[in-house]
Amino acid sequence: MSTFLLFLLALVACLILYIGWQLRFRYRLELLAGYNPTVTRNKKGLARWSGTTLLVIGPLLELCVAAAIKTGFVLLASLAYVAVICIGLIVLALGATQYSNWN
Repeated sequence: MSTFLLFLLALVACLILYIGWQLRFRYRLELLAGYNPTVTRNKKGLARWSGTTLLVIGPLLELCVAAAIKTGFVLLASLAYVAVICIGLIVLALGATQYSNWN
């Protein structure tokens, strides 16, 4: 069961890397949840910020999975995985507000 969980967590980390790449280099802002083009002042800046943030989160998540495989502490590594996602998404949301017209 833990092997399947680690496989799923690694797959999600790869998907986050792919979405980050699409945002950062292809400017695919429609991949962002809640994206509204009418309130965004700098679309390329928002794409760069969110893509770079996800490109940083992805390898950190892969490190959590690698630590779980190496040490065998699946529960502890899963908690670290969740913490990285929560903190990263808070940083992403707070940083993305600088590109909004609502400020």
